[in-house]
Amino acid sequence: MRHFGYSEKNIHWLHKIAMSTKILVLVNGGPCGFFKVGRGLRQGDTLYPILFVIAEEVLSRNITKMVQEVTIRSMVNRNGCKPSHLLFADDIFVFCNGHKKSLEQLMRFLLKYQQASWKMVNKSKSKCFVGGVIESRRREIAGFLQIELSDFPDKYLGVIFKPGKVKNNKVWGIVEMLQKLLARWMGKILAFSERLTLVKSVLCSIPIYNMSVYRWPSEVIKECERTWVINDFEEATRWIVDDGQTISVWKDKWVKTQALCDIHPQDEFILQHKDMKMSELITNCEWKIPVEMNAYFNENELPCIENGADRRIWETSLTWEFSVANAVQDIRKKSPK
Repeated sequence: MRHFGYSEKNIHWLHKIAMSTKILVLVNGGPCGFFKVGRGLRQGDTLYPILFVIAEEVLSRNITKMVQEVTIRSMVNRNGCKPSHLLFADDIFVFCNGHKKSLEQLMRFLLKYQQASWKMVNKSKSKCFVGGVIESRRREIAGFLQIELSDFPDKYLGVIFKPGKVKNNKVWGIVEMLQKLLARWMGKILAFSERLTLVKSVLCSIPIYNMSVYRWPSEVIKECERTWVINDFEEATRWIVDDGQTISVWKDKWVKTQALCDIHPQDEFILQHKDMKMSELITNCEWKIPVEMNAYFNENELPCIENGADRRIWETSLTWEFSVANAVQDIRKKSPK
């Protein structure tokens, strides 16, 4: 704390607070004793986060210094960038070369840090990842560190770690877990509002947390949307045709109760003109429908063309505007009681 600029008076106060703490325990329902705390602070003490951050800062700066002084060899060097460690809460990821001297220097420093801070490295909960060497060398390194040897893929706080580009099979397990949770909740005798709360608090937070770490493939995101209620929202909306610049002829719902590509999934004409926009069917605010498209809808089914920009409406609302109440009501109709 002196190196961080704290005055002797503040250091003395913090030391007295930490060392003068006493606790009692309940024995047969009654308080017993007062016991002096030998190390650490009581649970929930407001001083703990401050002291913890100071101790972690010392750890972080020393590891960085050792890498800069080549006391520890860096694992990789990309354009002058030498990642050495990452800190997350009370966990630390250390990246270094597997050379014997580097490992010895690292373990020697961690021992000094434990003695100075009274914080202990829990090797039984630690993991060692070694790559780029033969299996016997991997086991030799893990034995020297006295840490369990692990392999990828691995999971940390619900996030799957695996080298290389994120592919479908890497995150598909999360999608299957979401589907199982949703099926389990639907089978329970829960009110609709309770099921909706579970979906919002659990199903939405799990993928968002993972997506903040790495980008998911588009196929997996679409499957997640099908798992939730996105399709229910899509079914409750419709496009009002004006200039037709933003509306897809086949993929958007504007003339039938479904998108035309859903009604005719393998139609050859649709596949050949899959990017057609509504503006290609409108001339001077009048419909100009090719003869080949008469098989998809009748002339009397065509909506009136308004003068303005295309807009999407909420069909089940009297005002054509979206509201949470209408959305909940639509989902309630399709959800089992």
